[in-house]
Amino acid sequence: MATPLLRTALVRSAKRVAATTSRGHARSFSQPYQRSTALQRQINHARPLFAWARKPTAPEAAVSEQDPSDLFFPLSESPYEDVRARSKRIQSMAPCPEHWAKDAEHAKYCDRLREANEDEHDLRTLTYPITILSVLHEHSPHTLRNQRITNEGARSLAALRTNLHTTANVELTAIEKAERPPIRIFILGARSESNLPLDLWHQIGCLFPSSVFHIYLIGPQASIPANATRQPPSSEPSSSSSKTGYEPPILPLNSSVTHTRDQFKNYGVPSYSVAASPNVRIVGIQAHYHDVHALLGPFDPYSDVFFAFSPGFGFPSPSTPPLTQIASPTEWGPDLPMILDTKCPLFVTGFSPTDVERDVRALDGVEGVSGEFDWVLTPGVNPFGSEKWDIAEFDPRVMVKTNWGIWGIKGKRRDIREGYEESAMEVEEDEEEERERYIGSPRY
Repeated sequence: MATPLLRTALVRSAKRVAATTSRGHARSFSQPYQRSTALQRQINHARPLFAWARKPTAPEAAVSEQDPSDLFFPLSESPYEDVRARSKRIQSMAPCPEHWAKDAEHAKYCDRLREANEDEHDLRTLTYPITILSVLHEHSPHTLRNQRITNEGARSLAALRTNLHTTANVELTAIEKAERPPIRIFILGARSESNLPLDLWHQIGCLFPSSVFHIYLIGPQASIPANATRQPPSSEPSSSSSKTGYEPPILPLNSSVTHTRDQFKNYGVPSYSVAASPNVRIVGIQAHYHDVHALLGPFDPYSDVFFAFSPGFGFPSPSTPPLTQIASPTEWGPDLPMILDTKCPLFVTGFSPTDVERDVRALDGVEGVSGEFDWVLTPGVNPFGSEKWDIAEFDPRVMVKTNWGIWGIKGKRRDIREGYEESAMEVEEDEEEERERYIGSPRY
């Protein structure tokens, strides 16, 4: 049933982006730098008013500088240390074959590789926090009017926003802030987003200054600090260990962070917590979500929300090849039914139209998932997706744009059939309590 909806949403979103997006917009970021450089050059060569009284000095040696409009650098000579390190990884994992000159498709990749190189030295943003904010905020670009938010989705987001937004021009006291439940954001399958500087997560606290956020970065490839307990005391291998052979990098700690805490005792797996700001706390957990689900409950649709950035639901499972990752018992298989059972919304991104469609189609036929969810956000373009081409280190011919598209679902609401008066009364009582809580919460 989701196929016509998916196709229509993707076509509409692609047309909208094609009409509004241009390559020139990305290059505008370098213009202020060019103007400031030219102005500084004029200042350096200007003749002082009393220059005639100075003794002549030896001319300064000429300093070669690259044209500011030229953003291309060989990766091994990049001004960014992380890019130079990435160059070494690419050389070790994807060496250029001897027969590249005879490759008929070689020229097809050159222009895009150069564009990706320039983006790497110009558009150095990551889109994860702003993508989250664009969904949660009351002025979100996803609305009922543009047919991105469904009626069920509007109800789910209204519940979350009662705790996110306060009455206009009313500032809460410290006690009132402390009494508000924290907004918990669970980021599943965390990889590169677990390595972001803490200042980027502070954006969430700035946009919602009256709310307290606990952001959970959960996944077997999530990065953890060097001082976190990385291995359990037991000599037996952990059942949640990754089967991909990927060794998560150690999170480089910000020099100003001094209150990182080891959370191994709380979760039984490598984990940590750190305050990104007075109202934003980061919790990193290096494990599959289904291994810690019971430790994170109970869940509340008014304060809990899930995100999965390019999870690869529709890709073949590396451990059970006949199955997709969403159906594999060692990957996403156990996670999705647990998440849907919480009735909290789950938002998923994809790096291309094909990736979005592949993940959505993968939902069909999966036990505990197919027929068990309602649409919250229809599949389509993410207005805050990355404009930068990301290159796969194992094969530079594979290039994607992070968080190109986004969609969302939640556990299905069940209507009570006639004849079950006792059960219906219990449901009505629960709905009445929920309605009173909504009315008692601060308006937005």
